[in-house]
Amino acid sequence: MKITKHQIHEIAEYLEIGQTVYVNKDTGEYIPIVENDDFIDYMGDEEENPWAEDQRTVESWENYFSIGKMPSHEGFKIMEAFASVVDDAFRVKIGNALTRRKPFAHFKDLVESSDYRQQWFDFRQRKYNEYVIDELEANDMKIEKEV
Repeated sequence: MKITKHQIHEIAEYLEIGQTVYVNKDTGEYIPIVENDDFIDYMGDEEENPWAEDQRTVESWENYFSIGKMPSHEGFKIMEAFASVVDDAFRVKIGNALTRRKPFAHFKDLVESSDYRQQWFDFRQRKYNEYVIDELEANDMKIEKEV
């Protein structure tokens, strides 16, 4: 079973919003699940967990692996790398944002109010796609090559 470019993009989007994606190595099927106990507490009793059925499905798989959110140090590297594709003045602003306390929040505030907003989203998506491909390949999954 080969994973398509569309599936890679979709898995990356799930990861960006904080879900963990479970991938069946035999079928290529994948299921995103929120793994945050605080969310379950917010939603109420664990029996009301909207992912309970998906969790049971994953537990029934014999051969699967999970892909979690990108580690924060990798996210930081992506923000640093983004500085290399913007103009000099904005690069300096990014550098300042990344050296302050709470660099992720300062970077987000800076980019959100800039002309680089969409460029950042596209750049981050490409990097998340690369992260997903690396995780899939590390688990011996085949990636469909573009024609």
